[in-house]
Amino acid sequence: MVLSGRLKEADKCGAVVIMDKSSYTQEAQRQLSNTKFYLPLTTYPTTKYQKELQNLMKTLPGNIREQILQNTPQEPQLATFQLLPKIHKQGNPGRPIVSSITTITVGVSGYLDNVLKPYATKAPSYVRDTTDFLRKLQSIQNF
Repeated sequence: MVLSGRLKEADKCGAVVIMDKSSYTQEAQRQLSNTKFYLPLTTYPTTKYQKELQNLMKTLPGNIREQILQNTPQEPQLATFQLLPKIHKQGNPGRPIVSSITTITVGVSGYLDNVLKPYATKAPSYVRDTTDFLRKLQSIQNF
């Protein structure tokens, strides 16, 4: 028997979902057609942005430039889009996941994450995970 579907991890509860390929594609098209969040590309933008990044990199000190370039792909690609089915919601909409691990910005993003993380984690509004959030809620009086 051949299944014409996709195996996907559910958005919550760790379940595995077998989703009909046409339903998955229809949900992806529904979300990607929402121009409030996504716009169709008329040209391949990576080459233009790669040149802009190279010009920006020339203005940075050598050690910063090297850290960024170490993590920037030599042949960057566009981000990839996928959905995790929300089986706990009516109609099982998909939670969009956009992976930028192979994109032109991955090196800059990683560098900024390393620089800003020590400051962000000290902010009173920082929440590490669900357990940390619940602990903070318990510490609030009259909750």
